[in-house]
Amino acid sequence: MIRIKVKELLEKQGLSKYWLYKRMGLSYQNISKIIDGETNGIRYENMERLCKLLQCTPNDLFEIEFGDGVDELVEEADRRSRKRSPKKDNGIKIDKTDDGIKKPGKRGRPPKKV
Repeated sequence: MIRIKVKELLEKQGLSKYWLYKRMGLSYQNISKIIDGETNGIRYENMERLCKLLQCTPNDLFEIEFGDGVDELVEEADRRSRKRSPKKDNGIKIDKTDDGIKKPGKRGRPPKKV
């Protein structure tokens, strides 16, 4: 899991949430969510602004926690794939004849007359 370390960087530099809020151009609620790690993502422009204001690099801004994360990623991928709805079947089945020409199946439209 990737964790943002804005709170630690602010404390280290003796700065407050309010100081960051005034300079970031985001709402106080969004700044608070970023600082408390309650967001699922962060825009590159906000990441760049944070790095400039806190005089740090993205490596200083983020921390990755390893562990049983692989199992969690596999489970999440399984959940996401189950959420996807299967393609709808329009009921037309295509059969191939011996000569390789496709013809509609029993439920399909009759062949066109030439």
